[in-house]
Amino acid sequence: MKKHARVAAGIIAVLLAMVAVAFVIRRRLHARRGHRSFAVGPHRDHKSVGSLTPDLGPGDTLTLEGGVDYPAMNLEGSGTALEPIRVVGTVENGKRPRFASKDDRYTLAIRGEHILVEGVEVTGGRLAAVFVEGNDVTIRDSEVHDCASHGILASDTNSGSLTLERVDVHHAGSGDRRHQIYVATDQAAYPQATFRLLQSRVHDGLGGNAVKSRAERNEIRGSTIEGAYYQALDLIGPEIVKGKPRPTSSDIVDNVIRGNGHEHYHLVRLGGDEEATSSDGDYRFTRNRFEIENEARSVVRVTFGAHLISFEGNVFSRTGSGTTPVLDLSDATGAEPTVQGVKNEIGPGFSGVPRAFR
Repeated sequence: MKKHARVAAGIIAVLLAMVAVAFVIRRRLHARRGHRSFAVGPHRDHKSVGSLTPDLGPGDTLTLEGGVDYPAMNLEGSGTALEPIRVVGTVENGKRPRFASKDDRYTLAIRGEHILVEGVEVTGGRLAAVFVEGNDVTIRDSEVHDCASHGILASDTNSGSLTLERVDVHHAGSGDRRHQIYVATDQAAYPQATFRLLQSRVHDGLGGNAVKSRAERNEIRGSTIEGAYYQALDLIGPEIVKGKPRPTSSDIVDNVIRGNGHEHYHLVRLGGDEEATSSDGDYRFTRNRFEIENEARSVVRVTFGAHLISFEGNVFSRTGSGTTPVLDLSDATGAEPTVQGVKNEIGPGFSGVPRAFR
């Protein structure tokens, strides 16, 4: 029995060594051949992107002709942190390249590591306009819109850090489980992975939440989030948990968070969907402007667990009659979260102001 175990272990070691050698050879081939650039479009050297994407490697660039509609694309491959794979759209007659699809599951699927997509427009997709299953993926200076389901969706598995910078997302989502932006990270494969929403706008949702994140770390900065069907911002724990979930950490800084949802929901929700996966995390709100229109159940609601909720230099304003609670802890379980507040400006029409604010 021990002999068989040693043989099996030896075979596994050989297989792992072969995989490592193949990986090194691939990287060396990419380094040897240098960075490659491909110009794609009806008036460029390459008429379509389909035949190019499987062989992309570190430092390679696809430049897409603007003013052209492209079919659904499956973008695969991995760059490096210093030499990402780049897909760059140019502007022709004021128009970006547009990926459009009605019948495909995803209009733009990104699978790999260290990938940058910028200057594109994406619409359609049966399940999502943009699907991400990778790590260190950045989407920049782009527009995602008119999606029957999710606008941007990141997988629970095999997904790490995702950055959305200067991205305009609108007219997406459906029902209560399809969102304009829905991000998750694989805590086992990519511990401390971060979701970043920077200088972006999310508006005119057709369903779900404007931004829903299950990431271990969130950085929401300099963005405008409005017109959500349900919550504008939903920061909760992971859905798939291997072992005890690690606490999440979120910094929400210099944003405008506006509205109250079609169903007069809470503006922001923190915590988790169930007690077993609740993030029990730290949430820091700094210099945001919360604007309530007419009715809302609360500004910030905690479901299940949270460790720390901090408010510093925020402005709360409200129109219409009645009052809106600033913080709703009625669904919180376990130890009551620590609430801190300093230099917040709270206008008329709010109730339940935490004592820490006073």
